[in-house]
Amino acid sequence: MRNYTYQPPPSPSLTLIADPTTLPVGESSVLTATVRDGYGIAVTGMTVTFSTADPLGSGALTPSGSTTDEGGQITATLTSTVEGTVRVVAEADNGASDFVDVFFGASGFCAPELVSEVNTGPRSRGVAIDTAGRRAFVAHANGVTVIDTGSNAVIAETQSPPGAYAVAYDPDRDRIWVTRRDADRVVVLDGTTYDTLADLATGDEPRSVAYNPANDRVYVVNFGGDSVVVYDAAGMRYERTLNDFRDPTQLAVNPVTNKIYVINHVNNGQMTVIRGDTHETYRLATGLLDGFGVAVDTTRNLIYATSVLEGRLVIIDGETEEGLGKVEFRYNDGQKAPLRSIVVNPDVGSEGHLLLISSSQDGGRDQLLLVPNGWPTLGTPVPLDLASYPLEGMAFDPLTERVWVTSVESGLVSVIQDGLPVCSTPFLLSTRAQE
Repeated sequence: MRNYTYQPPPSPSLTLIADPTTLPVGESSVLTATVRDGYGIAVTGMTVTFSTADPLGSGALTPSGSTTDEGGQITATLTSTVEGTVRVVAEADNGASDFVDVFFGASGFCAPELVSEVNTGPRSRGVAIDTAGRRAFVAHANGVTVIDTGSNAVIAETQSPPGAYAVAYDPDRDRIWVTRRDADRVVVLDGTTYDTLADLATGDEPRSVAYNPANDRVYVVNFGGDSVVVYDAAGMRYERTLNDFRDPTQLAVNPVTNKIYVINHVNNGQMTVIRGDTHETYRLATGLLDGFGVAVDTTRNLIYATSVLEGRLVIIDGETEEGLGKVEFRYNDGQKAPLRSIVVNPDVGSEGHLLLISSSQDGGRDQLLLVPNGWPTLGTPVPLDLASYPLEGMAFDPLTERVWVTSVESGLVSVIQDGLPVCSTPFLLSTRAQE
């Protein structure tokens, strides 16, 4: 007699999208929910309930149908007459659910718009986003400040670790990894209690930290040690040290390709690529004299790297690893704009948006620079003034399309709304073909 084990079917799913996700008050966003069974087949005739706990003023959330159509879809319309972010939850009768955040700006809204400035602690440096929990973590000299990304209110203050520098979030275990540059340590905090779970050694002058969900590893970049230390995220244990670096500053993870990109700051230091499966390393030419920031557009597999003194942005094809182009940023008086950190908003417009920061510490201006369209269009940047000395801390929240930027001298974190339309600007942008 054979023994058979019953395997229940996979769970059903619901996907909710909004179009647009950023719009002026008084206008409408169309919400589309798609219900599928555990095998990916559209479910017809399923009742879906839309709800929101956020204020809509005299606006409305109006379902346009009662059950899903032949494509498994049902739509609703969202309108608000007050400014702010509205979270809409869609739940099907089969238990599947999803949510989306929609931002309503003032009439005449254009990006970038400063939404809020939040006091954190002295010398605020790193910032990371917990999208599921709607939290931002800001590292500063006194510890870590936890901020609600919906209301921008401070919800917790930790006193650990002192001298916090960079921060990364592990959503799979609700853990916060924080580097201490002056102490050559990385501290792991519990994401619920904020208690210290581990205190681990790094290399000299740890500068950046990132979690890679593709291989369940955490990477710490050591500027003074010319190294990257790899940790087992689950066990919070040291795993290995990689040494193919020269004054490394920042890193970016592409979990789709399982590659980690580390920019080297030393003259002509190039970029070091880490293979997430084997941890082999190799170099990519960037053409940058003093590379500093790096970001990845995972949707299009593009790598963006910046330099400070040159005011230059380089675009690299993630598949072929060939340079696609160079862009120089200049103010309207012809002076080069020094570039530091960069993030990508991949889902706005046809090519996404690039968001960079420059700093008066480098002889430039304390600004966020929004570049409408990524490669190959690269529209003219739009500047937004920031609090003094934005240097390294920068994170993008895909749920709200907001950028979080720390400013070291002021102890503030600025919350900036991205979206469409983009404001006009006299900023000058010079482009060059890849040499």
